[in-house]
Amino acid sequence: MMRLTSDEIAARASGLNTGPWEAPTRRALEKLAPPDGPDRALLAAPSPIHLLSHVIGPAARARARQLKNPLRSHYTQGPISDPDEIAMRDDLDQALLQAQLYELAVQSSYIPVAAIRSAARNLLVGLLWSDPARDFLKTYEYPAVLMLAQRVEVRGLRAVRTPEPSDRPQDSVRFAAFLAHINEFYCDARVVAWTRFMDDYVVEPGEIGRFIRYMRDPKLSAPERANMMIEGALLFIASLSSAFQLLDKDQYACFGLPHAYWLQKFFGQLFTGPGDAFNPASRSMFNWSALFAEYLPLHTPHVQPEVAAFAATTLRNDITLLGEVFCAVKQVVVDARAAP
Repeated sequence: MMRLTSDEIAARASGLNTGPWEAPTRRALEKLAPPDGPDRALLAAPSPIHLLSHVIGPAARARARQLKNPLRSHYTQGPISDPDEIAMRDDLDQALLQAQLYELAVQSSYIPVAAIRSAARNLLVGLLWSDPARDFLKTYEYPAVLMLAQRVEVRGLRAVRTPEPSDRPQDSVRFAAFLAHINEFYCDARVVAWTRFMDDYVVEPGEIGRFIRYMRDPKLSAPERANMMIEGALLFIASLSSAFQLLDKDQYACFGLPHAYWLQKFFGQLFTGPGDAFNPASRSMFNWSALFAEYLPLHTPHVQPEVAAFAATTLRNDITLLGEVFCAVKQVVVDARAAP
C-alpha cells in the first residue's frame, strides 16, 4: 500500500460511508440492530466478538421474531409484495453493500483494515446479530461480507478464506475509480429497476414470463414496462462492462464481489462447486444474458442493418466480458468456502 498520512486514510475511510447506500444503511441499523445497541467497548476491543453475544433478553428475542417474516427467503417461502417488507430488505441489501465496500477497500489496499475495523464490527453486529438476518445473508450470499467478518474478527458466520491485501499500488487507484462506478450504478433508477426485475419484483402477474416471450417474439403484446426493462438491462450491461474494461483480468474477482448477486441473476447460475448441496434458489434462475445476446436485434427494426449489427456485436462482447467476471468471482467464492 502507498504511504498515506493519517488524515488521508481517515478521509478515504469516511468516503466509503458516502453514497446511495448511506441513508439505507442508517435505516437498516434502526430497524435491525439489537434493542440495546452493540457494546461499544466490545466492538473497539482487539479480541474477537461473537454475533450471538447480543441475543440476550426479551427485547432482543422479540425483535428477532419480528424480523423473521420480512427477511424470509422468497425462493422457498413465497414472494415479497408488502411495501414495508420490500423497503426493509432493500435497506439491508444496501447496508451489506457498505460492508462489501469496506472489504474491497482493504483487499485493494485502498485503506488498511485498522481504518474501518471498529465501523465494520459495529455494522456487522448491528445488522447480523439475529437469526433472520443471518439467514438472509446465507440465502442471498454476500461473499465479501463473510470475508470482512473474518478479517475484523466477527464470529458467528461461515468461516471463509480471506485474501491478503494487495501489494500492487495500481489496485488502490482502480478501487477509487470502481467506487465512482458503484455510486453511478446504484444512483441510476433504470438500472435499479432492472435489478429489481431480475430479483422477481414485478408490477403485474406473470410479468417476467410475458417479458421473456415478448423478447423472443416482438409481435406479441408487450408488457407495460417492456421498453423500460430493455433500457435498464442495456444500461446494466454497459455500466458493468465499462467498469471491468478498465481492469486487468486478475482484478475481476476482487472488484466483481460487490456485484456477485447480480452476476448470478444475470447469468442464471449460482456460485456452486462440485460438493455443494442443492440450493432451491436455482429453480427460479433464468439466463438473461443469453436472452439479450440472441433476441435484442429483433427489437431494432428501424435501425440501419450495419448499425444494428455493430450494436449486436458490441453487446455480445460486453456480455462475454461479464461472463469472464462471473467465472472469476465464482472461483474465488468457491475457494473461499473452504474454512481456513
